[in-house]
Amino acid sequence: MSLEIEVEKVKKSIESFSPKNYSIILVFPIILLIFGFVIWSIYLFGFGFQEDEILKVKYILCGTSFLLLTVFIWTIFKIIFKLILLICKKTLQINRLNKVKKNIENFNNSFKDKNKFINFFYTILFLVWLLVVYPLIIFPIIPFAFGGGQPRAVSLIASKETMPILNSLEIGKADGANYQTINICVVHENSHDILVLREDRILMLEKSLFQGYGKLPDRGSVVEQMCVALAKGWSRQGIFFNSLLFETNILNLFRNMLGYQERGYYLGY
Repeated sequence: MSLEIEVEKVKKSIESFSPKNYSIILVFPIILLIFGFVIWSIYLFGFGFQEDEILKVKYILCGTSFLLLTVFIWTIFKIIFKLILLICKKTLQINRLNKVKKNIENFNNSFKDKNKFINFFYTILFLVWLLVVYPLIIFPIIPFAFGGGQPRAVSLIASKETMPILNSLEIGKADGANYQTINICVVHENSHDILVLREDRILMLEKSLFQGYGKLPDRGSVVEQMCVALAKGWSRQGIFFNSLLFETNILNLFRNMLGYQERGYYLGY
């Protein structure tokens, strides 16, 4: 009898620690992966490129840093909001405070379902943070090692055959080196290409053009700051022109539906 009781205890213990009851632990890395992939996709879209390799550790790292920063900012926001309410309670007169409370209650009562309104507001706020603010403003300044998209300032080690190709793209040689380039801004890398930012162009280079990476100490911090400025500038510019193109295509579509011609209406011309 005691053996049956012990077996039943072990069975219940196993069931309590089964993945069925802790499915969030299994789903959590997938959520981080999706967040990271979405952020990187929006970020690269501004440069005119799209990543097709979704299973990458850097996406999970990116999703982790995004989630941690989101929780941190949300916590700070709640603390500040509570402090503001506390200050208001101490500084405002009682009758004025009651009037403010009454106005707030009337505003809340004007909605039939307050919870749905609040959830909708938080959803919109989160989407703006995920799709606009974080990938275009915050993400480019976070170091790559911490899950961000800050470009790396590195030099390329080329060969005798491929160095002239890099030189033709205005990627110069390092001082005292025949097959090593100056420090350039590498913003993204996959299994077969790297994305390079220059002041006047964006380049997607095949890895077959060079043998590896190097690092030159000259103007290291200056080059890295320039890389961040280039990344933010190119990304925002790309998003702006792509949104303008989308708007123009929609307007042209409506013009066609109404029988107007598209002539002379592309991008405002």
